[in-house]
Amino acid sequence: MAALSLAGCASHEIQQEISRHPSPDFATEAVVIRASGRQTVCTVYLTIPGHEMDKKNQVFKGTQVKGLSVNWLAASSLEIRYQAAHVEYFQPVWNHAGHSIRLQMIEEAQQGEVIGKGHAGFAITSCS
Repeated sequence: MAALSLAGCASHEIQQEISRHPSPDFATEAVVIRASGRQTVCTVYLTIPGHEMDKKNQVFKGTQVKGLSVNWLAASSLEIRYQAAHVEYFQPVWNHAGHSIRLQMIEEAQQGEVIGKGHAGFAITSCS
């Protein structure tokens, strides 16, 4: 996993790409980033493949994130699930370059519940 540098992020943070999830039509990617500094922050970005990620593409940000999964339900619908998190930011609709994605944020009721029912789902046991 490579360390990243995103525009607008503090230089004392170490950024690490955890996973990348192309949409079913491959027009958009959901990218999960973990930033370690004073506290660990888990962020989900949406981006057009080949374009840079920056803060305007951020759709989810949280600390103390456990059991995160990112699941494409359709080319225009993304589900973000987690077992526990202190959510700092969530954007329910993302629009960029003619692409519009609706997002759902779901907190799992039980840790034993199955995560990732959608296309290209990928569960992360912990982002902290």
